[in-house]
Amino acid sequence: MVAGRAAWGDVGGDPIVSHQRKSKIVTEKDSWETPQWLFDLLDAEFHFDFDGACTRENCLCDHGAFVGEFDPLSWTPTWKRVFLNPPYSAGNIDKFMAKALEESQKGAVVVCLVPCALIPDGGTHTL
Repeated sequence: MVAGRAAWGDVGGDPIVSHQRKSKIVTEKDSWETPQWLFDLLDAEFHFDFDGACTRENCLCDHGAFVGEFDPLSWTPTWKRVFLNPPYSAGNIDKFMAKALEESQKGAVVVCLVPCALIPDGGTHTL
């Protein structure tokens, strides 16, 4: 995981990149599928063998953690190249990012697709 800083200028201070959500809103974006062109671009580099958060209808790999059928945060993958586009509802991203970190510390390559926003607070956030 890498702490990021905005490269395109100043927004009322020193902007930093964050995935934190302030609201408790549940969003329809939880089931949005990753665009195929974006997945293909990443897959060409990382050769994914597991989709860490998907449904049967939008799974992009041969194997996946099907959200709604079981708890994808409890999986113990035997796969080592994981693509993860987690549900975006409040609280989900933090849980999935913690799982991604846990699995990466066990040797898995986990590539995460998460939203981020500039926060001009001068602090540091880890993505």
